[in-house]
Amino acid sequence: MNDLSGPELIKLREQSANVIDKIDKQLHEKRGTRKIPCGYCNYKNNTIKNLTFVQTMWYTQPHGCMGGDHWNQGDYGFYCLKCSGFNCLNFNHPYEKNLDPYNRQNVFKRLYRDCFKKIVREYDDFLAPRTGAADDISEQYRSARKFNNSYVDKVMKIW
Repeated sequence: MNDLSGPELIKLREQSANVIDKIDKQLHEKRGTRKIPCGYCNYKNNTIKNLTFVQTMWYTQPHGCMGGDHWNQGDYGFYCLKCSGFNCLNFNHPYEKNLDPYNRQNVFKRLYRDCFKKIVREYDDFLAPRTGAADDISEQYRSARKFNNSYVDKVMKIW
């Protein structure tokens, strides 16, 4: 067996890292071309790279000596390009959550979040103190029709 010396090993590692980076870039571009139909108007041309990824946040009020007074991550969603409705991406039916060996919501976020055109957080809670982030709720989110969309969860295994 031929042992690699230090400089040869370093060069081989750099080459393999370049190949991995190239494949990751191709996968990222491919993921951005996937389409998610609207759960309300059934518009089928909502291409991920043209959508805004929305992370909703909800507030826990202070309670007891040290509890609460923090923001929690809520649902993921997007605005339909045709009807502007907010599609809340549903993952894992509550009764199936323990049966799913993968956390599809986290897998989707890790693989697809950066493929969206824009990423925003919507702070949605009337109980929150009205300073800072709580005031950032957009008029678009406030006035949008909101509905559930289970499409991604249904097709996640083939994506």
